[in-house]
Amino acid sequence: MREGPRAVLEDYMKGSGPWGKDLAVAMAAAKEMLDAPSGASWAYLLIYFDLLIRWWKGRSSGPWEDLKSLFRRRKYWVNANRLESIQPVMAEILRRDGLPGVPEGPGLERPLRILFLQQSPCIRNYKYAYALKRRGHRVTLAYIERPLSERYALSDDVYERSVAIRDFRDFWQLSEGFDLIHSHNEPDTYTVLAAGSSVPTIHDTHDLMSLGPETGHVVNRILECLANKLCTGRVSVSPYLVGQVKGLYGGHDGLTVYNFAVLEKPLSKLPKLSERDGRIHIVYEGGMQLGHSYRDPSELFIELSKHGFHVHVYPATYSEKVEEVFSPHKNIHYERPVSPKDLIQILSQYDLGLIPFSVTEQTREVLNASLGNKLFEYLAAGLPVVAPDLVSYRIFFETYPFGCVFGGTEDLFRRIPEVSRIRAIDRTFLFDGQVADVERFYASCLLRHAVDKEGREEVGQRFRAFYRRNVQRWMTFLRGLKRRGIRNLP
Repeated sequence: MREGPRAVLEDYMKGSGPWGKDLAVAMAAAKEMLDAPSGASWAYLLIYFDLLIRWWKGRSSGPWEDLKSLFRRRKYWVNANRLESIQPVMAEILRRDGLPGVPEGPGLERPLRILFLQQSPCIRNYKYAYALKRRGHRVTLAYIERPLSERYALSDDVYERSVAIRDFRDFWQLSEGFDLIHSHNEPDTYTVLAAGSSVPTIHDTHDLMSLGPETGHVVNRILECLANKLCTGRVSVSPYLVGQVKGLYGGHDGLTVYNFAVLEKPLSKLPKLSERDGRIHIVYEGGMQLGHSYRDPSELFIELSKHGFHVHVYPATYSEKVEEVFSPHKNIHYERPVSPKDLIQILSQYDLGLIPFSVTEQTREVLNASLGNKLFEYLAAGLPVVAPDLVSYRIFFETYPFGCVFGGTEDLFRRIPEVSRIRAIDRTFLFDGQVADVERFYASCLLRHAVDKEGREEVGQRFRAFYRRNVQRWMTFLRGLKRRGIRNLP
């Protein structure tokens, strides 16, 4: 007889008549359950126990009252992503017997208490919190360095409260009052910390450090691996990054949550500057670091200005040094930072949004996986976008033809006039539109955690003991060395 859970179910379906199901099916089911990997045995047992009952009853069609529990139990295996290969077959059994079909994911029975964890909250963190709050969820921020209001012109009121974590043991105590923890990298350290709690943990990868030009100390690689191995569920910013994470660390698939925009008030677009002077006005919003390997677009901006394009720059933080670099060029307008609440309206007066990474062989891999906030803020403002020829952007523009990638400076100069004429952007790209997917993912992770709860609690206890014995003392020692002026430590 063929082996494997899918084969067992297919053999069951092919049986003819009420007694056409061979007892070998149930025996093979029991063997499959015993051979299942740790944690999956519970899910296998539920399915095969139901199949054994069905074989014994000899019912081959129609709704089966004795198996109503099957519909309830399906959540433990469909949404735990453990038995993806047999879902089509199980869905056919449910359909044939008149039972409700297998859904995409479970719903949430009540609003969740969610603990966001990040070294210092970023704009992506804020977008999640804003959208989830609008859906009735209660989001608390746990941070290590600075709260949201100290990084951006935004209020901390988007969170129910913001808690500074001074001692990691305090975090474990704090986490006990929440349904789940949503930890944002980088670094990956804090997801590993969260995995030591008894609460299901989501690991949200903004940047995969292993893809960077400088992967850092081996401890950072270990922490990245542990974060992706120990978490209950994974989230990433692009489909390409989801695939990269799974390729490196295996396990279940992750969810893509794009950095869609947030509008706290209806958008009232401004008149285009180009309608007054007939020139193309390009805008860039985001960070700038002079001399950085890929975050220094100053030379590109100067070249664009020499070709007659107006370049408007809205930095995350104002820099007098950057102002000095741009001041000789009349077509470059270095603006003051603006609040994210007002940014999209201000962007709407320009013709084109620019994403100007400096791509080298050393930086290409990490940039291939990126799909930044500014892409969706430009689109939400109604602007077409040009970006370097990177995998994630290429895939995105193939799906949504509201911009293009460019291969080099000369190629960019040729493409700008054509792309700037795009006006029919019929998608809003707002974060609210994907919150339902996030909620379903949360619910799936809660179910997965419920299946593994007993084993995870044991792992958590072991991890906390290991952390207290080793990691905490080691990190304290390293901090002491840093304070004494020793550099290049993890």
